[in-house]
Amino acid sequence: MATYADLETLAAKDPAGKGRLWYVPDGACWSYAGCAVTPRANLKVPAENVPDARVQAALADGSWMGAVIDTYATPLKILAVQKTPAPGMPLNVLRASDLGTPAAA
Repeated sequence: MATYADLETLAAKDPAGKGRLWYVPDGACWSYAGCAVTPRANLKVPAENVPDARVQAALADGSWMGAVIDTYATPLKILAVQKTPAPGMPLNVLRASDLGTPAAA
């Protein structure tokens, strides 16, 4: 597996402390929740972000995984990603419907 220090650096800024990056459709990029937004050509793109292709590569090789999944979307949509935990470590994937509930805490 490749290393993704750029993803890890951004994920470390996740204010929830979960190490998640969220998809930003306006910029086809990923960033941490609450990142400052820079208006650009009528789009709201986080000032700090990584391109979607970079996250897709990390998902493809298993270094990173879907952390929040929209199970109501067709096809299913990954809303947030996080670094794949080491074998034997707890794994908690959330559905979009879990957001704002105790399951997401």
